[in-house]
Amino acid sequence: MLVFARMNRILELDIENQRAVVQPGVVNYELTRAAEPHGLYFAHDPSNWKSCTIGGNVAKNAGGPHTLAYGVTTNHVTALELVLPDGEIVRVGSKHGDAPSYDLTDLTGLFVGSEGTLALITEITVRLSRKPEAVKTLLAIFDSVDDAADTVVDITARAITPAACEMLDGWTLRAVEDYIHASFPMDSAAVLLIEVESLTETVAAQAAAVTEVCNAHHAREVRVARDNAERNLLWKGRKNAFGALGRLAPSNYVLDGVIPRSKLPQARATSGKSVIDTAFRSATSFTPGTATCTPSCSTIRETPRNSSAPSKPPPKSSAIASKSARAYRRARRRHGKIRTYAAPAPIFG
Repeated sequence: MLVFARMNRILELDIENQRAVVQPGVVNYELTRAAEPHGLYFAHDPSNWKSCTIGGNVAKNAGGPHTLAYGVTTNHVTALELVLPDGEIVRVGSKHGDAPSYDLTDLTGLFVGSEGTLALITEITVRLSRKPEAVKTLLAIFDSVDDAADTVVDITARAITPAACEMLDGWTLRAVEDYIHASFPMDSAAVLLIEVESLTETVAAQAAAVTEVCNAHHAREVRVARDNAERNLLWKGRKNAFGALGRLAPSNYVLDGVIPRSKLPQARATSGKSVIDTAFRSATSFTPGTATCTPSCSTIRETPRNSSAPSKPPPKSSAIASKSARAYRRARRRHGKIRTYAAPAPIFG
């Protein structure tokens, strides 16, 4: 086993060109903290951004709440230093990342997401983003999961692209609220956490448009975070969803199924039906804004914490996976090839 925890230095911050060179053990959030005094940040933010490392992000090509606008890890990596299986040290990509996508000499995308199977990554060059002029975070509250899912489809149909769009079902948000106290409504069926960012005027117009769509789909209320403290608290709740569920039972079974946006309600219903009459509870969170979304069905085994019973996947967990796969295949036949993440690469000036 190779551990990169001690390779945790930020080697270079190139403020003028908005680049950073880091070792794989650098924690994601720490890079943003280092860049913040210069008005920059690392836009890629997985839910566990305060503990995950950039090397891990690169190995898995990790996503995150802001994937919708900024893309996944590969959209932020411009160059890598690698150690090949024979011990040779090579570099791929370039600091400025200007090679055209058809340039076969730029193999950065090949190694991002390869999970260590092709080479060991010892140095990473990433893009830094300029902090937006204005940000608004909206919390839309629904009495129906279907209404919340339909809202996401309509937002996309109207060519509104939020920086982030996340959904929590009622059972999950109640677990989160008990843990984080993020002001999620305990009696709702689902919430959408939507963020828009850009120039001040653009943000105001997009926030109004998003609110209009939410109201058209029977949102009970649409709240706007009053300040950064309230915004950060809402995101803390979303990013700690799995931690909140972990407080409720000794074991979790997490299943990621990639499905089309239009099938969100059916996916949620399937995960719920599959655990009826068992000793499990199903909680679901979504990242519904991407071209296909990734619902995370976390099924909680309600047994005592001191139980010696072995941890096993819940009954019918394979049924949830197979139904998600069938929904994906039907959409692919209907619409052609579907990309899991359809967000365009951001433009950095």
